[in-house]
Amino acid sequence: FMKNRNLLLIPSIAILGSSLCSAALYNVNYLGGRAAATESSLNGVITGGAGQRWNQASGTFTNILDSDGGASMIGIAGINFDNQNNEEITTTGQLIFNGNGANFNKGENRNIVISGLTLNGMYDIYIYALSHNTPSLGNLANDERASGAFTTTNTTANGASQPLENGNAGTSANTFVAGSNYVRFEKIVADGSGNITIVADALDGAAPTRLHVNGLQIVTVPEPSSAALLGLGAFALVLRRRK
Repeated sequence: FMKNRNLLLIPSIAILGSSLCSAALYNVNYLGGRAAATESSLNGVITGGAGQRWNQASGTFTNILDSDGGASMIGIAGINFDNQNNEEITTTGQLIFNGNGANFNKGENRNIVISGLTLNGMYDIYIYALSHNTPSLGNLANDERASGAFTTTNTTANGASQPLENGNAGTSANTFVAGSNYVRFEKIVADGSGNITIVADALDGAAPTRLHVNGLQIVTVPEPSSAALLGLGAFALVLRRRK
């Protein structure tokens, strides 16, 4: 019975290792003080839980807090709040879209730089963008809609470019639809300086559009090696006790 009981410790300690390597979440938005700093006022976002910390600023972020209020060295530059209110969106409760998140010109490309990350660390990043004009939602002919593509050279999984088009049928502030009002990059790798650069590339040409940013979420992707090492260590301990 003692041998079997020791063997039962292996999955338990392996699970503990996984929890020790759990993902950290960083939430940022450009509401300019229009809402409280918790998700209870920004309900319905893709990831995270109720009551979690949201960082707010009118421009550059520095030393943002994680979702539990813990300190970090992470900063975000390249986005400036333009004091544009999304009136029709405020009534839906989706306050992540309340505020046209950046003063981007039509057809403009803008570099968004996330710094202070773990060197060569891996991250999932969510970017939210929805136009402030009601007629632009679901209307491909409206040049005030948010439209274009977010690109990065850091990603290793789901492609270096993620298109976003508010003109997709059914786009609203009530339902999150990938490629319509948010995009997700998976497993983006920070460079050797701890930076990830994402380019907001709005449509240009004869009918240019804007591609502003309402909010960002940064999720650390845990390294499986740490949990695996803890599991192996537990297994070695059990074998030693059995001898």
